Amino acid sequence: GVDYAFGDGWYVNGSFLYNSAATDQIYSVGQLTGFQLTPKTLMPAKWSFLVQGTKSFTPLLSGNFSVVYSPKVNLLILLPYLSYSIAENWDADLNLQTFFAENPEQQFKSLGTSVNLRVKWSF
Repeated sequence: GVDYAFGDGWYVNGSFLYNSAATDQIYSVGQLTGFQLTPKTLMPAKWSFLVQGTKSFTPLLSGNFSVVYSPKVNLLILLPYLSYSIAENWDADLNLQTFFAENPEQQFKSLGTSVNLRVKWSF
């Protein structure tokens, strides 16, 4: 992977992951979440690329947008994320995960989306 922090608060990251124990086709979120996760199989596809950008908009609000793409299986994962500091030791995080893949008919379709809200107290 390669990363770089810019002076204006932007941080960017680009990474590559190779999985020798990969599958060739992904048609459902169950295939993404149902495979055996090990240090050798972090993703179900053989080749995966990650591009990520992070920015602190204010001292209280930061955001992150990540894209994971696996070309052989035509899998795309979009991961936007917002974090807001509510008060000292309190944070609220909004996280979206959306998955797209090519099905057997060669159509690129959504496999599903998840939206998560987390309120965190640090002590």
